Amino acid sequence: MNTNDLKTPQETSKSYENIVAKNLGKLLDSTGYSQNKLALELKERGLDINQGTISKYINGYATIQLSVIVKICDIFNISILDLVKEDFEYDRQVVFAEDSELEEINANNSNLVIPKLGDKFVSNPQNEAFNGYLQKYYCYFFPTLSGEQKILTGILDIKAEASYCSASLGLNTNRKKNGKPVYKYYYGCAVISKAVETLYIILSSSTEGEICVINLRHFFIRHHQLDCRMAEVITNGAGERHFPTVHRMLLSSTPIKEEHWQYITPHFFLNSSNIWIEKEKLANLRKESEVYSALIDHLVHNIKPIEVFSLKEGYVTSNASQFLTKEDARIFLSQIRNASHKMRYNKVSNKLDETVRELLLSLGYYKDSDAEEE
Repeated sequence: MNTNDLKTPQETSKSYENIVAKNLGKLLDSTGYSQNKLALELKERGLDINQGTISKYINGYATIQLSVIVKICDIFNISILDLVKEDFEYDRQVVFAEDSELEEINANNSNLVIPKLGDKFVSNPQNEAFNGYLQKYYCYFFPTLSGEQKILTGILDIKAEASYCSASLGLNTNRKKNGKPVYKYYYGCAVISKAVETLYIILSSSTEGEICVINLRHFFIRHHQLDCRMAEVITNGAGERHFPTVHRMLLSSTPIKEEHWQYITPHFFLNSSNIWIEKEKLANLRKESEVYSALIDHLVHNIKPIEVFSLKEGYVTSNASQFLTKEDARIFLSQIRNASHKMRYNKVSNKLDETVRELLLSLGYYKDSDAEEE
């Protein structure tokens, strides 16, 4: 390298300061953050920064201290290396596009692209349909790995941006690295369908290469905040093989004590109105109390017992090969599945929402909330 090309540390630092200032402006433009909003976010993280100082950072009139850079990276979930790249592009914003524009979007664009869906959908957070929904929610759901038992938790934040309703999810994976909890982060938007009374939360993670959709039942709230809701989630399973997966999730405006998880988790199963229980497990439930025993006796008194067999698919297919050709064994598996108890779909009904909410109310949650469906 020619020694004439060498720069002093001071010159290099100044170059990086200029790049960070330019990229900070890009961040605000891409995310819809105002300078004032960023200042508020920094204050929440312990830095006394005002809007005027951020303006000076962006316009090169003040040096951005390392402590500020670290906090900004935390807010937008990026690394310091991202912020000092000359070709930096923030790839986590939500872009609204007309249907006719979708085909023109660069195939390599990693932004989550959501079309403007028409007047049956609400994306403007100022619309009354979002009343009571813009807040942070504590999330609870089962892991998608069958070998893991402890439920997963996270925080979902739905808030108003300049032109749309943003959503972000921080998920605690129950794992640790170097002694610290490992989190996954997802970013996206919230859209309400007035036609089917549903709130859709569409999230993506450029790090994980994943998109997931959270659906929950919507109703108009006039003067209160939503306290809790059961949701259905379409995502990909964890582990080495990421199969398409659906599961339920509880969204709560208040954290649920771990001692109460045993009462809410049974409603996370993809159950239906039919309750199927093994005879031995019902007998064990009788032992819980005399009242339980009397109630179970009453429930089963007029029920005609039905003998049910529990067959693992692998057991069926391995044994079928001894009797049938491979082709006929596949047909037999279809036939036995068709004859077995099955659910065609799973849904979060009004009854499920009411049951979970009434359960949590009885445990002492949301006592100051009397929001009802209107």
